[in-house]
Amino acid sequence: NGVAGPSDAPPPAAEQRAFVFLGRLSAYKGVHLLLDAWRRADVDAELRIVGDGDLAGDVEAAAAADPRIRWVGQVDASDIGPHLLAARAVVVPAVWVEPYGRTAAEALAYGRPVITTGTGGLAEIVDDTSGWITGPSADAMAGALREAATSDEAVTARGRHAAARHAARFSPEATTEANNRLLLERLGDRPDRRARFRCVIAVVGPDGERTVAAKELVDSA
Repeated sequence: NGVAGPSDAPPPAAEQRAFVFLGRLSAYKGVHLLLDAWRRADVDAELRIVGDGDLAGDVEAAAAADPRIRWVGQVDASDIGPHLLAARAVVVPAVWVEPYGRTAAEALAYGRPVITTGTGGLAEIVDDTSGWITGPSADAMAGALREAATSDEAVTARGRHAAARHAARFSPEATTEANNRLLLERLGDRPDRRARFRCVIAVVGPDGERTVAAKELVDSA
C-alpha cells in the first residue's frame, strides 16, 4: 500500500537535530546495534526512541546514562507525524530480513533521509541518494550518524532525494498506478475483462473499497 506524506510541507531536515527511531524495542529491530553505534558516534544531537518492547529496560537505562537519548515510549500511529517532523534523519537499524520497512517509507514521505542496515526490503526503499546504507556494522552506522549530524549539505541533498523517491515509488498515487498497470498486464488482451477492470479500479482507495474491488475482480474471472 502507498504511504501518505504530511498535509503541509515539512520543515527542512537540516534544521532539526534529532535522530529518530520508530518501532518495537526488540533485538531483531537492531536496538542494541543502534545504541552501540550512538555511543561510538559521540555527536552533539538527540537520539529519540519512540516505541516499546522487551528491550525497553535497556533503552531506559541508556537514556538515564546519556542525556542525549530521549525515550518517548509507545505512541499511537496518529502521533508519529510530529516525531518525523522533528527528525534530522530516521534510523532503521533492523538486523533481520525486514519484509518491507514501512518506517523507512514514512521517513521518505516527510523528506527525511534514512540511516539503515539495508536488510531485506529496506534495500528497495532506501538507496545511497536518500540515506545511508551501513549494513549491520556499528562502526559504519556511527560514521553515518556523524556525517548526518555535522553536514547540513549531506542531509539536505538526501532529504530532497528522499521526498522525490517517495513521490515516484511509494506515494498512494505511485503505488496505485503501479498496481493498476500490473493488473492490466495480467488481464492481457481480453477486452471484456479489461473493461470490467477499469470500471472497478476507479473505486480503489480506502480499505473498504479495495475489498469490493478485489471481490469484483474475482467474480469477473
